[in-house]
Amino acid sequence: MNISNILTIIRIAIIPIIVLCIYLTNPYFGWIAFILFCLAGITDYFDGYLARLRNEVTNFGTFLDFKNCKSKNLPSTSSTWITYII
Repeated sequence: MNISNILTIIRIAIIPIIVLCIYLTNPYFGWIAFILFCLAGITDYFDGYLARLRNEVTNFGTFLDFKNCKSKNLPSTSSTWITYII
């Protein structure tokens, strides 16, 4: 388990918190969701950068990173649209 995989797992753990914050009606939770989403994007950048810099690119990390990008963007986008429509 290297630092890049740990950053990816942290991003996976943040996803339900982002979705929960989007559904809560208090405006502060919207800002929290926004900040967490931005932090997840920043850690996505550093995850790839550190993996390539330290030559720690693994199949497990590549799989997790790809699935994490999809699992971060789809719930966030769909829950935002659902909240907007409702």
